[in-house]
Amino acid sequence: MEEVPFWQDRLAGTARAFEADLEVRGFVREDDGWLRGPIPAQSATGLVGEPFRIALPSTFPFSPPVVAFPSPPDVLTWHLSPGGHLCLFRSSNDPDRPWETVDGLFERVADWVNQNAIGWPDDPGDPDLHRYFDRHIEYLVSYNSGEHATGPLIRTERNGNEWIHLSPSQENRKARRKDSGMWFHGVDLGLLEHPIWNWSTLVKALPDDDREDIRALGTSSKGILLVHYARNGTEGTRNAAIALFIQPPAPVKAKHSGRVTTPPTLAPDAESSVTALEITDESLDARWFRAGPDAERMKCKHVGVIGCGAVGSFTVDLLARSGIGEFTLIDPERLVPGNCVRHLADLRHVPRHKVDAVRDILVERDLVAPERIHTVAEHLTAQTAINLLMNSDLVVDATANAAVGGLLRDLAHQVGNVTFLKVALHREGAMVRVDRFGVGTSDMDQRPPFIGALPTDGPVFREAGCGDPVSSTPPASVLHAASMACRAAIDTMRPTNQRTLPDSLVEVLAAQPDAPWDRAGLIS
Repeated sequence: MEEVPFWQDRLAGTARAFEADLEVRGFVREDDGWLRGPIPAQSATGLVGEPFRIALPSTFPFSPPVVAFPSPPDVLTWHLSPGGHLCLFRSSNDPDRPWETVDGLFERVADWVNQNAIGWPDDPGDPDLHRYFDRHIEYLVSYNSGEHATGPLIRTERNGNEWIHLSPSQENRKARRKDSGMWFHGVDLGLLEHPIWNWSTLVKALPDDDREDIRALGTSSKGILLVHYARNGTEGTRNAAIALFIQPPAPVKAKHSGRVTTPPTLAPDAESSVTALEITDESLDARWFRAGPDAERMKCKHVGVIGCGAVGSFTVDLLARSGIGEFTLIDPERLVPGNCVRHLADLRHVPRHKVDAVRDILVERDLVAPERIHTVAEHLTAQTAINLLMNSDLVVDATANAAVGGLLRDLAHQVGNVTFLKVALHREGAMVRVDRFGVGTSDMDQRPPFIGALPTDGPVFREAGCGDPVSSTPPASVLHAASMACRAAIDTMRPTNQRTLPDSLVEVLAAQPDAPWDRAGLIS
């Protein structure tokens, strides 16, 4: 006999104990495996012993039990899913797992019953209509919430994948169906009082002007319906959209009688099937919503980055993803194949200048407009440095070059009201250091000490030509340095009284033989 894994046996034991407790409280196991019994619940009408059905998922107690009414109701509410399942927990990631005991589960069900009786006054109004449909995984659908995407739509394939972008169209729908094999349409259901969950409820909720159109389309061929809707709640009116994949009902098989064949027909009660597709809002606002709390104020910031090598290239990428709206990039070097293992750019960009490669990647990813990225494929001069310091909100030195750092510090002191950052990896990527210099920053004697180099015992590998040593810094250290530089840059561009980071950050990624670097961790 095959041995049951210990973890599976442990989960099963927990489930058995939970079910045994339910049986003690009067629950009876039904033929389909569910347990049915009463749950005492205090509602607005008094104490009632509602009958419910309970089933435990295979991942119990890490996932909550499923609780349902004995029979699905005719009309669903926003807290009741198809099949009569109660929506009890906002997240299954609650570390306290209030559903782990029968008493904890009963308490939550009783609260649900009471809230349902008084009309959910504290409902935030989550636009979660996708929960009411089975998932269809064939396509990813995107749309732009800033467009009026209703009526006949057209699609645009993205990257050759099964990614469909829907946008408004004035084309003839029949012509589009012939070309694509599918129809695409957008509707606005307005403010929904109750969810929809199948073809019948969808058709009833459609605006009068769209109902017959969509009914005809959905019963004749497959298509994608982009549904806009809104919900009211404690957080006000919230707008959302869902993409529904609609397939016509299968016709009844033809009957053969001699040489006469009866054409296939639809059963009188046949309905089109409706499943939910993965959908995403492709507007810039939706993307910046995920870019962090400072993204909005960073859109108007101009950052100059000197050095677009490994650390510099990823720093620029992270800053662009964090909302920075304009860049000046300075680096004279070209990309070579050996750079690509640690660089933002890959072999497609060899042998272009690094600044041009980074610029094109940001533009390709739609992170920054091309006219707002300025590149200088030359060595830094004093005049270029002064212009950069005076015309940027922040300058980041990612060259790891002492001469560049010294020039910037001297010029920053002369120019006056400017600030710049210096980021560098030390000791083959074992340490990262980020320093903030300029007006209002602390003196060097108040910061972590200078990081000296360790003597090397083995052979040193050098680049051909200039003789510079080849760094063995691992890519993970590069990304760590870029992340620290990005966080320090965002912090520096906040108002002075809102900064939370010190002027110097040193992180030891691998403990070193000399103090104070002999312990891994952050030193500031």
